[in-house]
Amino acid sequence: MIWQSISLMTVIDILILGVVGYAAAGFLRGRGRRPARSSPFGFFAIFGGLSLVALFYLADLLVMHAVPRFVPGADAMAIMREFHLNGSWLVALLGIGTICFGFTAVNRATTVLIGDLDARERDLERDLAKRKQTEQALRESRDQIRLITNNLPVTIAYFDAEQRYRFVNRTFETWYDRPAEEILGHTIRDILGQEAHEVVTPHVVAALKGKEQHYEPVIAYPDGTTRTVEVNFVPHIDDSGSIRGCFAISQDITERKRAEEALRKQGESIRLLHRVAVAANEAYEPKTAMQVCLDEVCAYTGWPVGHVYRLDAEGSDELVPLTIWHLDNPERFATFRRVTEDTRFAPGIGLPGRVLSSREPAWIVDVTKDPNFPRANLAEDIGVKAGFAFPVLVGKDVDAVMEFFSTEAVEPDEHILEIMAQVGTQLGRVIERKRAEKALRDPASPRPGRRHSRRRAGHWRSRWSTCRLPASHRGR
Repeated sequence: MIWQSISLMTVIDILILGVVGYAAAGFLRGRGRRPARSSPFGFFAIFGGLSLVALFYLADLLVMHAVPRFVPGADAMAIMREFHLNGSWLVALLGIGTICFGFTAVNRATTVLIGDLDARERDLERDLAKRKQTEQALRESRDQIRLITNNLPVTIAYFDAEQRYRFVNRTFETWYDRPAEEILGHTIRDILGQEAHEVVTPHVVAALKGKEQHYEPVIAYPDGTTRTVEVNFVPHIDDSGSIRGCFAISQDITERKRAEEALRKQGESIRLLHRVAVAANEAYEPKTAMQVCLDEVCAYTGWPVGHVYRLDAEGSDELVPLTIWHLDNPERFATFRRVTEDTRFAPGIGLPGRVLSSREPAWIVDVTKDPNFPRANLAEDIGVKAGFAFPVLVGKDVDAVMEFFSTEAVEPDEHILEIMAQVGTQLGRVIERKRAEKALRDPASPRPGRRHSRRRAGHWRSRWSTCRLPASHRGR
């Protein structure tokens, strides 16, 4: 009964004083400026308040046990009731107030924390939305870049620091007839082979050292074609200045090179014709103009041998060899020179006779395999392979034939033959002018153009079918 009275009194005191403490805590809470930071203090206040309440309750127990023992006959209940009424309630008030303040602080801190969590959740949702937008924009940008690079008429590749492919566009796949999956991660040797590796890798290494590279190789492709390619290697340097890899951009410039080569040949042709025209105008004798022409044509074509045949002055309708030559190496072509100076040609026989008969330029890819090249049978090795010749025309008549030879078999070049036809016309004017001058000095001499009127191509073809060889070679 005594313990129940103590507990009931304590509870009543706590409830009464708790109302006061809670009001005080509410007042203090309303004045708080930074409740979010009061959470640790609130927990500490709760602990302190509970400690004071416990102390208050222990004080009741102490009164109940100590008073009867040390003060015989004293009324413990009366003393305890007096204790409650006279001052112990202050301790309880402090404890309950502290507890209420602590709970209030914790509650407010929890409310603020939940609000902060809600705000952070909203911020996170916004960040996620922005990230999704960024990723979508990145995908669209990547797709756009891929669309652009795949439709450019150039190959684009990216090499990492280990010289491995990390990106190729569709043009690259088409050129090398491989899908990107078989290219990425592999080296140049794996994709292009050892030969291309030896050519390309030094440029990649230089680019990975920060030096831009440019070169124009001729590359053979899997489809059997060859292309002249312009290749540029550009280093990839990041914001910190480190080299991460390099870009390789290639474009097919075969047509451009062909156009440049055609333009170059055209320019050289014009210069050749100009020099021949100047020589023809300045030469007093046709032989002088022919020698200049031999030298200029050999320089223009790069062929080492040039020679002149001329119609027999005695009117035999045969081409006789002159001693007008261009020889880059006289010793090397001594045999061919000896055989040529011993051989005369009738129309239709041999390269000169062929030109005499047709009055047009002619080309032989390999004279050693041509059945209508008698000089190839006159020596074991004449030292020449390809040959072409063109007529020197005076009016419509052939007065001379100029022939040129290379040490290699060469396919016909129509452009060269066209130019040579014009050169022959220029030289023919020298001969025509010389005859005109002679006719003015000697009225009894034949007029230009009539001396060889019977030597037309059809007449030659019907009358001559063999060439006249030197006596030492006849009958073979």
